[in-house]
Amino acid sequence: MSAAPHPFKAYDPARAESAIYRKSAGSVWAEVRDGLPEGKGTTVSVLAVNGAGVFWAANNRGVHRSDHGGRRWEQLAIQWPEEYARSNVLAFAAHLGERHPR
Repeated sequence: MSAAPHPFKAYDPARAESAIYRKSAGSVWAEVRDGLPEGKGTTVSVLAVNGAGVFWAANNRGVHRSDHGGRRWEQLAIQWPEEYARSNVLAFAAHLGERHPR
């Protein structure tokens, strides 16, 4: 789950402060930071998942992948133009048939 303190802040990089939260069976929701960008200035993430527990998160700071059920993340080696940092991601699709570059 991706969350922000206010809907107007969620999509405005100048005011955004967002985080990703995860929950597993029998536990409570917990914020995840390992491998993700700082929350301040990061727009709310658009998430994609496959059935094998691989997650992708796209936001104004780039695309991140978790092979660990969302516990740890790494930024993918995708060229991210500077103007994207001043915008927000509205949709994201991941081709689940290939291994993406790291």
